[in-house]
Amino acid sequence: MAELSAIMTWTFTGETSIPKEINEILVDREVPEIAYKTVRDVAVVTNKRFIIADKQGITGKKVEVYTIPFKSIIMYSKCRDTRL
Repeated sequence: MAELSAIMTWTFTGETSIPKEINEILVDREVPEIAYKTVRDVAVVTNKRFIIADKQGITGKKVEVYTIPFKSIIMYSKCRDTRL
């Protein structure tokens, strides 16, 4: 399993379409809202959780999926750009 520091270094490059494969792991009444991509990975925000697909290896055939339910998040931080 990846360390938290490795997860935190992901840089999302922009919004992308929601992958079709995500429907296989959705639970009852869960709706995908938006997806963001890195160079190889994708993070999907649903109405219930974050789902992060981490492609591994040279070919990217092995995918490790992280799921973070909103009810498990007890704290977050936001950095403000002082140039604004």
